[in-house]
Amino acid sequence: EPRVMAMLEIGATLTPVMLEEKLALARAGYVVKLQAKLDHLATLVARSRGGDERALREAQQLAHRLCGTAGTFGLNEVSEATALIDRKLLALRDGRQAANVLWEEISEVLKNVRG
Repeated sequence: EPRVMAMLEIGATLTPVMLEEKLALARAGYVVKLQAKLDHLATLVARSRGGDERALREAQQLAHRLCGTAGTFGLNEVSEATALIDRKLLALRDGRQAANVLWEEISEVLKNVRG
């Protein structure tokens, strides 16, 4: 999350408590935006399923970023779910597995993670 890096000024002396407070603020800001990011992922997945190759690439990239960022902020369930979506979208792009099965699995994971 770029805002985290901006808050951690280069050369600033931060105590562990200050760092913890800044990370908590960054995490809270991320959580606020997370549902919109997951909704956007769902939209890209729907467009991908309809044959939009660009949306498929964007969905995979977004899932990959969400996995990493969610993990950084300790949102392990979201991180694991988006990692799974990332892998399944890559499998779709590469044609490694039956598309119908993958789409169903992706839809199920998305439904569960979006709540």
